[in-house]
Amino acid sequence: MKRAVVVFCLLIITAGMLFPQKSKFPVLKGPYLGQKPPGKTPEYFAPGIVTTRYHEHSAPALSPDGKWIFWSVFLAPLQTEAPQVILYSKRVKEQWSLPEVAPFSGQYMEGGPCFSFDGQKLFFGSCRSLNGKDKPKDWDIWYVNKTLDGWSEPVNLGLPVNSEKDERQPSITRDGTLYFISENKEYKYDLCISRSRFINGKYEAPQVLAEPINLKDTYTWCPYIAPDESYLLFASERKDDLGLGDIYISHRRTDDTWKEPTNLGEPICSKNQDRFPGISPDGKVLFFTSKRKSFGSYFEKPQSLDALKNRYSKPGNGLEDIYWVDITIIDDLKPKELK
Repeated sequence: MKRAVVVFCLLIITAGMLFPQKSKFPVLKGPYLGQKPPGKTPEYFAPGIVTTRYHEHSAPALSPDGKWIFWSVFLAPLQTEAPQVILYSKRVKEQWSLPEVAPFSGQYMEGGPCFSFDGQKLFFGSCRSLNGKDKPKDWDIWYVNKTLDGWSEPVNLGLPVNSEKDERQPSITRDGTLYFISENKEYKYDLCISRSRFINGKYEAPQVLAEPINLKDTYTWCPYIAPDESYLLFASERKDDLGLGDIYISHRRTDDTWKEPTNLGEPICSKNQDRFPGISPDGKVLFFTSKRKSFGSYFEKPQSLDALKNRYSKPGNGLEDIYWVDITIIDDLKPKELK
């Protein structure tokens, strides 16, 4: 327990160092933290505020009412015992607040925040203890409820979605159907994408998505399901990827089967890892993470200490960054018979 408290305090201190002091924090007003929407070329999302020198590890989750944004990050990605945490910013009287560790995060390994369609619940994956006393367990899907003054205590989604194995990276449809990754020894790296229908107020037993979504010899993860369940975005290492995993899209047929996935290709995908796709609630932009700015294992010429510090003190230092791009790039990939 003492170690958990120390870790939590360190995370709070570190998060305070992530951004400018409150007195120097920029005045951010309007949608998307006041950022100008991108065109068809991917750009950093909110550089220095959301996309930083640290290791962002999810697409941002924006609330439907435009008042909240959550995302997850590793503040010390090379320290294997340092938890992934969920950060947030809140829109108060049109102005966005300084990012902070979410009130329900900062102690355990957790990430992948995702809003329900109505914005009343925020789902996420966590390794937290079930009772707050025992040691952290495997990954489960948890959620917090929206309250009058913030968010409730975390609630474990429970059976039949959660099990003694890993479940995380949730994405939710308009009717509450849950897509997520789950542990399954039959698939590469023991992970696959599963789905649980929400019927009469309860989740049904999860089902692993069949081919061509999950392939036995292929790494498949990071699902984003469209609100109407018409298409699925996900990350995968397939024969046609550009390198280290790309983002794919598959459209769902009326008989509940899936069309062959299409690689989103350039300029979204790159020669480095691209993953964690997500669509804004207004359906206008695609978010994703990428390591495309990695320097590799050497520089073209010797670097001074100041130059090295400058390179690694901002986005594009080889860790994952959050990008966004106009959604029309996705619309262009929609099969003709579905347009």
